[in-house]
Amino acid sequence: MIKRQDIILNKVKELSLQALERHEEPGVTAQEAAELLKMDRGNVSKELNQLAASEKLLKKDGRPVRFSDPDTYDQYIFLINSEKIQQASSEERQDVNPSFQDIIGQEGSLKMQIKQVKAAMLYPPHGLHTLLNGPTGTGKTMFAQKMFEYARHMNMLKPDAEFVIFNCAEYAENSQLIVSQIFGHKKGAFTGADRDKPGLIERADGGILFLDEIHRLPPEGQEMLFSLMDYGKYRRLGETERNREANVLIIGATTEDLGVVLLKTFMRRMPVVIQLPALEERPLLERLEMIEMFLMQEQKKISVSIKIEREVILSLLLYECTGNIGQIKADIQLLCARAFWEYKVGEKHTVDLDRQMLPFYIEQGYHKAAESRNSLIQFLLHGEEHYIFTIGTDQGENRQNIISKKYLIFQKFYSKKKGAEQEQEMKDYISSMIEKENEDRRIFSKDALNKVITGKVYYAIEEALEFAEMKLKRELSDNVKIGFALHINALIEGMDKKGDILEERLQEIINAHPKEVKVAKLILKILEEELNININKGEIGYTTIFLCANDEDRDVRKIGTIVIAHGDNTAQSIADAANRLLDTSHCKFINMPLSEDVEEVYRKAAQMVTRVNEGRGVLLMVDMGSLNMFAERLEEETGIPVKSVGMVSTLTVLEAVRKCTSEDSEIEEVADYLDQMMVRMVEENKRQKNTETCETRAAILVTCISGMGAAKKIAEMVKAITGLEEEDPIEICCIGIDGKDAEGTFLGGFQEKEVLAVVGTADIQLGAVPYISVDEIVIGSGIERLERILSGKNAGKNYSEKNGRAVDEHVLTAAMRELLEFLDAEKIMPMILEGFYQCEKRLDIKDQENRIVRYTIHVACMIERLLRKEILPYHEVEEYERNHSEEFKVVGETLETVEKMFRIEVPFTEKAYIVELLNGEGKS
Repeated sequence: MIKRQDIILNKVKELSLQALERHEEPGVTAQEAAELLKMDRGNVSKELNQLAASEKLLKKDGRPVRFSDPDTYDQYIFLINSEKIQQASSEERQDVNPSFQDIIGQEGSLKMQIKQVKAAMLYPPHGLHTLLNGPTGTGKTMFAQKMFEYARHMNMLKPDAEFVIFNCAEYAENSQLIVSQIFGHKKGAFTGADRDKPGLIERADGGILFLDEIHRLPPEGQEMLFSLMDYGKYRRLGETERNREANVLIIGATTEDLGVVLLKTFMRRMPVVIQLPALEERPLLERLEMIEMFLMQEQKKISVSIKIEREVILSLLLYECTGNIGQIKADIQLLCARAFWEYKVGEKHTVDLDRQMLPFYIEQGYHKAAESRNSLIQFLLHGEEHYIFTIGTDQGENRQNIISKKYLIFQKFYSKKKGAEQEQEMKDYISSMIEKENEDRRIFSKDALNKVITGKVYYAIEEALEFAEMKLKRELSDNVKIGFALHINALIEGMDKKGDILEERLQEIINAHPKEVKVAKLILKILEEELNININKGEIGYTTIFLCANDEDRDVRKIGTIVIAHGDNTAQSIADAANRLLDTSHCKFINMPLSEDVEEVYRKAAQMVTRVNEGRGVLLMVDMGSLNMFAERLEEETGIPVKSVGMVSTLTVLEAVRKCTSEDSEIEEVADYLDQMMVRMVEENKRQKNTETCETRAAILVTCISGMGAAKKIAEMVKAITGLEEEDPIEICCIGIDGKDAEGTFLGGFQEKEVLAVVGTADIQLGAVPYISVDEIVIGSGIERLERILSGKNAGKNYSEKNGRAVDEHVLTAAMRELLEFLDAEKIMPMILEGFYQCEKRLDIKDQENRIVRYTIHVACMIERLLRKEILPYHEVEEYERNHSEEFKVVGETLETVEKMFRIEVPFTEKAYIVELLNGEGKS
């Protein structure tokens, strides 16, 4: 006999699927279910709550409470997130703004709440007063901030309107102080009121006053708000005659029962009440997105890849988190802090979060996983052993990171399959992930490739290849994955002209591999959807080639690749960069110091050509001069096919290694392809120069190995140091390690002779052009070197008249974000700047702008060094201190705030560097 509970469960699942088909939010009330099943409402309600307690149903609190199938609800969330806003009216499009788009659950568990607050904020003439109710840590303050941003975006508030926050609990023991803070007071209103003081209402006039923990506001304080809320009038505490006017929207937040803690007359003036759900009431998929978001935030702070075990993800998903979102964020921060310390002392490559480091109360969550029937939990239990949150991932490009997106991709392709078919597909997918090998190598490749391929493109390719592995039921080698990623990236950038494989050969490949062709079509469709691009049908043949390759099953002979360049380490640097980025050791090098004889270099080349030849020839990547003549002579003497490509750069070597390690490439085809590539680069440079309307400018190139965004931050710092502006004849230009700027122009359109210096974290080897590392700027003579370079040029009015220039503190703060590993630049900069201004005043520093940048950089980095227990040595510090005792005293006193805040002691050696800096001296 079928149990009553099973009948109710099946009916809820049926109704949930019907709602999903109608694109409606799944959910049924106890009353609705009872009427449909012709059962007693009380019995149905009891069974529904038991099913929710056992996680077989999802319970969504509200009025009335609704129940739905958890898996169907997750599919509904994905469906809503995936639908395009195609038919929205122009007014609705204006309503699509950043205010709520980055809130997790905006189309899920918080959809109704967001609709409510939008209506409240848009209600004429100035919006409706609102109460936010929910347990501690559910994000009430953040929600109120989003309400304010939305109201300002929709022009319900003026652009200069303020969002003023006041926590009523801070003065809960003194009702007079609470009222005084909010309304202000008149001199003599109470003991200690020795002057008139304005309140927060005056500051919030025209904006929003957010009263957190509003239940701590005493009854008299609530009553004093009546006049403000009803008529826009109020009085300061102690005033008996004067009525003041203010237009203030009140948002209150409380964790308590509204009917108990607030006056009924006050509640009537708060017409909108928003209930924010506890974390346990929200879908697991949303909780996973929160975990990913917090991990990405921590990764961004430390700038090191975070590797998290599957067991840790499951524990964070299922542990009892009574403090809700606030607690899970704090717990993740503490885990990352501990893992970061182990990364530092253990010399690891990643910050590792494993099960062993979990506190007992979090680790208990993992034990619930085996009992859970939720499809997301099952997906994780049988999925990858760990996940990487890596450098270069731009969270703004895709908020649903790594794990949640992979789950949704799976749901998208298999949610429509039923029964045994779905079960088999799940097994196939899981098997394809379990059988992965050589994981550490794949992770390194991922980190490296993210330096030359944008995060959005990389992750789209990664998803497509994972899908291909699942369908083909075999793993693709790392070389195949890397090659395909570079191939698609070249396709997007319009560099790959497909001149190296004949059409007839492509058709032969397509005819011989029907299964791979079918998969190629599917993954190209995925890439089109993910990257919003159109891919030519001809790419099916090229993609099939990659899918047919399997380097691990057979010995693939490669074309040898050797970089030869003038300079002590130029060739080695370029070859090392290419090998690291492509995770290979294939590219060899020969350095040619300027003092070395050409014949000696030729002898080395002949030996190396013989050694690296695998039967398919050797490609020489050379820079200039007689090196271009080596290929023909080597081929004649050794009998080995040798070709040469000139104007070597990191980008051309990357392409060369990629082509030379492919079994389908011939040496003549590779050489021709690279020659054409160089021609296109030169033509692009000429085009850029021909379109230049002003006189030719010189440039300081700024590089960063972690991406263009980081380079722009370093550029802001260089701008702050030099004072160069847009109209000056020297331009500050950001480029990547591939030599291209954000628009894809090689060297930003500058010839080598126009580049004065390269500044940053990546030396792109521009011959005689000086390279100044960020480390040199922070500690050493980097700033002096840069200033000497500029002093020999006509740098323009702004640079030559620096003595009158004020440093932009906002620019300086923005630049410091890139240099600091784990300190928050916004929080420490005011303290550091205040210390400098005290030194400036007490030591009578005249050329402030020449000192402030160096002081700020040095002190900020010094704090991080001391927190890591790293101290800079300083020779003869005692003698230097005796000669500058007054300066040491002033510096020591100004650093006391730093020492107290971070609980560190600044040693004399560090103070010596600061005194030196303030005196205009400096050790190189």
